Amino acid sequence: MTGYGTGHAKSRAGVFDVEIRSVNGRYRDVRCVLPRELFSLESHVQEVVRRRIHRGQVTVSVSFLPGEGADVAVVDEALATTVVRQLRRIAQKLDIPPAATIETLVRIPDVVRVVMKPVEAEKVIEALTVSLEAAVKQLVAARQREGAALVRDMRKRLALVRDASRKARDLAPSVVENYHARVKRRIAELTKQTGQEPDMVRVMTEVGIFTDRVDISEELTRLDSHIAEFTTTLKGGGEVGRRLDFILQEMFREANTLGVKAASAAVSSHVIRIKEELEKMREQAQNLE
Repeated sequence: MTGYGTGHAKSRAGVFDVEIRSVNGRYRDVRCVLPRELFSLESHVQEVVRRRIHRGQVTVSVSFLPGEGADVAVVDEALATTVVRQLRRIAQKLDIPPAATIETLVRIPDVVRVVMKPVEAEKVIEALTVSLEAAVKQLVAARQREGAALVRDMRKRLALVRDASRKARDLAPSVVENYHARVKRRIAELTKQTGQEPDMVRVMTEVGIFTDRVDISEELTRLDSHIAEFTTTLKGGGEVGRRLDFILQEMFREANTLGVKAASAAVSSHVIRIKEELEKMREQAQNLE
């Protein structure tokens, strides 16, 4: 499901602003965009998000303004010495004057690093968590509103599936009856044309085979069972997305079998309607928690 949330926190460690957004996805994927100072806290950010979000692609963006005195500059003297030595060697090799200055060294990555004081690390995590949880709370609320709308729509579509299933069941007996009537008419025509009675044992065998082949009562019964289970799962609430996915797969299985066995245009039209609604419901279920 889609959603958006923001969070803000201020402490001695600094000021934190968090933006979190999610888009539809069958699986959970938490991506973090963090400032350099907070790279080491990526796993903590992901853990906080995963406590509340179980599905979808989530992007967390954090901005951080350190508080006064919350960090210190650390000079990597060994790296600086190595850099100067290499610059002098290259200058000598190219026969140019060496130009290594403090300004040059400062611009080289990792020669001078800004790190948080150890005493401030806990305060940073605490303030970051406050802002992050506030953003997640807003995101969850937005996703819940969208989820409620999806559930309402799925219930309407489920009612259409149930109605189409009932109509297909009502038509099923007439399919066999019509076939029997056609066979009887054909027998009467052949008897009149040839003056001979057909092999009724074989005729009844063929009728029985056809009746068994087009009997959709078992598939409709299982479909009704899945509809009832789907309804119960929706009412139960909680993390239902993956369970609904599974139930819909089983409903599709029955609908496909119904399509194969449907022996009349009227029954086929109801089966097509069932498949159309199930396809829309499957797309929606994949976006639910």
